[in-house]
Amino acid sequence: MEEKSTKIALLQAGIREIRKYGLSNMSMRRVALNCELSCATPYKHFKNKDEFIIEVFNYIHQQWSGIHSKILEKYPDTRQQIIETCIAYIKFLVDNPDFRSILFAQDETLSREQRMAKSRISHGSLHMINAYCESVQMPLDVRFRKTYVVRSLLYGAAFLLGTGELEESEETYGMIRVLISREFDIE
Repeated sequence: MEEKSTKIALLQAGIREIRKYGLSNMSMRRVALNCELSCATPYKHFKNKDEFIIEVFNYIHQQWSGIHSKILEKYPDTRQQIIETCIAYIKFLVDNPDFRSILFAQDETLSREQRMAKSRISHGSLHMINAYCESVQMPLDVRFRKTYVVRSLLYGAAFLLGTGELEESEETYGMIRVLISREFDIE
């Protein structure tokens, strides 16, 4: 296996491992075995388990960034970018249940650097929301409340769609678009 593809295979196996066992119980040994590699191989690519977890978050971030970049190119209007980014993020989480489980996982054992890597995944979207709110001179307290509601809607919709409690259909995504758009009206 080529070095780059080995690293990606390890990250993908790590994502499945984390989904199954959680962040604190994941095993580098099992990751290697799931790739049919020696137990030493992960340490040729990652300094330690902590660095590996950061790289898992970075890998998920890279997957999301590619999708997000296309949205920014397609929609010139900032408000539309926000709405379409939210919809795409929900679909990203629904289509990638392993990613969703990792992002939804709460683990107090994560280091500051690991928490930062995890939060970087949604950082671009938050920056975009803040920029829009500033551009329409939305008061800070209203901006905070609306951002909280939109994030709750994103993660709640991803969870409900992912578990099948909410039907994945254009009608459902249309309803979510309306709800997100409504939150960016100034009140």
